[in-house]
Amino acid sequence: NINGLIIGELIDMKDQEISFGKSTDDIIMEICGTMDIPIVTNFPCGHGKYQATLPISLPIELCADETVKLKFLGPAVN
Repeated sequence: NINGLIIGELIDMKDQEISFGKSTDDIIMEICGTMDIPIVTNFPCGHGKYQATLPISLPIELCADETVKLKFLGPAVN
């Protein structure tokens, strides 16, 4: 089980010879959209223009209303 989903920027994504016919956001929402969790796409992390580093296995608080707010609930390193 997950309590929220953050997808980073998916840049330079090209469709295949046989087209998916959907955007990556459409595919994500088709698979996960019925889950009662906040879902954020195009978050500025990963390999895009903005490369925010997100610690692994750190509890967070995610608010995904009109704006996205991410609050780390512990230290990133011990």
